[in-house]
Amino acid sequence: LEKKVYLLVGKGNNGGDALTAGTFLLKKGIEVMGILADPEESHSRIASEAKSDFLSHGGKLYPFHLIRKDHPLEGVILDGIFGT
Repeated sequence: LEKKVYLLVGKGNNGGDALTAGTFLLKKGIEVMGILADPEESHSRIASEAKSDFLSHGGKLYPFHLIRKDHPLEGVILDGIFGT
């Protein structure tokens, strides 16, 4: 069984939390792909720091607009956009 996790990454601290979770999963050998919902220059300091750590551990990030609509995301989707 192939393990994949997709992170929906927002610009705020929830996005940073998703990236931190993604880094943890990468360390466990799970394939993780981050999907950026907002331009990177708008990210909070916490999200930017988590992004650097995520990328240094082999994570991959893609802008939302590059995700093909006809390609289903199969695996777990972790929401890091919305919070309370």
